[in-house]
Amino acid sequence: MNTVQVDKIVNAVLYEGYLLYPYRRCVKNEKRMMFGCVYPRDFCENQAAAESFRIQTQCLLEAQGLLEAEKNTQLEVQVRFLQFIERADGNALEAIERKVETDPITAEDLPKQPRRINFTFSGDGTFSSRRENQVTPQPATLQGTLTCSAVQLDDGLFSVTIVIENNSPCGSLPLSSEAAQLFAFVSTHTILQTQGGKFVSAIDPPEPWRELAARQQNQGTWPVLVGQVPDRDTVLCSPIILYDYPQVAAESPGDLFDATEIDEILSLRVMTLSDEEKQQIRNSDHRAQAILARTENLPDDQFRKLHGAIRGLSRLQTTER
Repeated sequence: MNTVQVDKIVNAVLYEGYLLYPYRRCVKNEKRMMFGCVYPRDFCENQAAAESFRIQTQCLLEAQGLLEAEKNTQLEVQVRFLQFIERADGNALEAIERKVETDPITAEDLPKQPRRINFTFSGDGTFSSRRENQVTPQPATLQGTLTCSAVQLDDGLFSVTIVIENNSPCGSLPLSSEAAQLFAFVSTHTILQTQGGKFVSAIDPPEPWRELAARQQNQGTWPVLVGQVPDRDTVLCSPIILYDYPQVAAESPGDLFDATEIDEILSLRVMTLSDEEKQQIRNSDHRAQAILARTENLPDDQFRKLHGAIRGLSRLQTTER
């Protein structure tokens, strides 16, 4: 597995929509419009039936069809999401990246003994409940569970299920969706890695597994293969629809958090900001500060590469008459 390449993809989708151009406090960034929010169970059951406290990923894992291969095939699961906290000045939300990981699990053991991990993250900031007509700030603590299980479908073929639930306490008073985000797992992504086995593509499975792949139940996630073609050792389960083996352009100097990542246009627009607007960015989110600093110091030769790239050329075939 190419860890650097996989991390680039994960980071690109994890922060999708987190901070849109013009990267400062304005109407466009007044509310975070994030994908993959897993809200607290109490909030979903009592206030917001449309929201979910649970997401589920199912995918097929192939262990070569031999008992010895099943013993040697290992699975590791990593969950990454963002926790929102209010800035000390109360003017905006900032994100802390959270991670939950399992120890390696063998394909042979997982059907017999599902793994369940309870996790807690205390707020590095405080939740100010001014919007809810309360006076006393409350610490925003996240609590959840990660459950890994599997069912053997055929010799050497397993259906792996990953469930993430949010059990965070969010108080008894009604919350707006915006306030509830402070207790949510925001932009929740799951990364599955295997050693000694191979995942089956959910988008384009081979014919023998096509029907079984269609029966996999994914709720709030979209699993795709990541890495180098034709590797099948890593799956990214994202709330954003992707294709197998997604790529980040090699010319991209860094994340811009703005959907299709049209680096040249966005970089040009950053350069046209006024001194006052740039100062607002410098006083805001550290990720916005990094975008501004990187753009202002982008070398000319690297900026020219953003204008376009040729991935490959082929000779035009002609027929003589």
